[in-house]
Parts: sequence; C-alpha cells; structure tokens
Amino acid sequence: MPRRFALVLMAVSPAWAFDFSGLKKQGPVNDFARVLGPVERDRLQRITPPGVAVVTVSSLYREPPDAVARAIRGAWNEDVVLLLSPAEHRFAAAARDGVILDQAAILVRMSTVLDSRPDAVGAALIEAVHSVAEQRGQQVPAAPRTFDVRPFVWLIPAGALLWLVARKPRPASQWSNRGGFGAS
Repeated sequence: MPRRFALVLMAVSPAWAFDFSGLKKQGPVNDFARVLGPVERDRLQRITPPGVAVVTVSSLYREPPDAVARAIRGAWNEDVVLLLSPAEHRFAAAARDGVILDQAAILVRMSTVLDSRPDAVGAALIEAVHSVAEQRGQQVPAAPRTFDVRPFVWLIPAGALLWLVARKPRPASQWSNRGGFGAS
C-alpha cells in the first residue's frame, strides 16, 4: 500500500508545480514580486537593452532558478532573462543558445550592492543589467544627474549663525523704551 501511494504521489507531483511560462510579459521589467519602487522601475525600463527581460518573483515554489529562468526566456522569446527571487535570495540568468553570459560576474555585481544594502533590490538589478549590457557589448544609457541636497543642509544653520554674528548693531531710536516719548 505505501508503495502505491508513493508511486501515485510521484506521478501527480509535477502537476503541482507552478507554470512560470504562463506569466504575462509587462515589458522589459516584470516586477511580479512587487519589490521595485517607481523610480527604480522607471530607471530599469530605460536602461534595459533590447532582448533582455528583468523578472522578479515572490517565490520559485521549490523550482531551480535556472529552470524557471529558462522557461520564462523560452515563453517570452527573449535573448536574456534575469530572474530574481528576493525573498528566497535566489538569482538566475538564462540566455538563448549562442549568447554567452558570465553569471558569476553578474552575481558578484549584484552581491556587492546587496551586501551593503540588503533592501536595495532595484540597485542590484540595475547592476545586473549593466553587467549583461557590458558582456553583450551594448551601451547602457547614463542615468540623469540628480542634485542631492543632503550634504549641504548644514549650510542653512551655518549661514544663519554667520548672519547673526556679522550684522551691525543699530543705534537706539527715539522710540526706544528708555524713558518714553521724547525723553532726554
């Protein structure tokens, strides 16, 4: 009896697997795990080269990440799929036949960011896209320069203090509180 149950369980278990090839492509960036902010998502969409898809999933459902990335790549007909499951700390890159990727280089660049800031999933994926683009000999558009005010916040109190110290004292007027109106 237990043998029959094991055979039935083995035969039915593939039916329980999640079909990742059924995920609908949303563009170059597919944040199914909802871990990217709007700024990160916008930047990733601008810098992701053609033929590359960035995918985040909340769970791999015990599937190997390489198999999931290959299934998505095949279903979407992309050259390269970068797959990240942040909750499970798993990553994979799948490339079409003939496209050579150094997954270790991609992983090192992502790990460098995630080791210093574990919540910086978007920044790690940006590094992964840069790595793929460099390996494929493609140019990645430069990020627009933004001005960060935080390093200069100290100038406000310093300027106010300097103004207080440097201002000239005014002479007392006839309207002062020393003896009333017209007092001599």
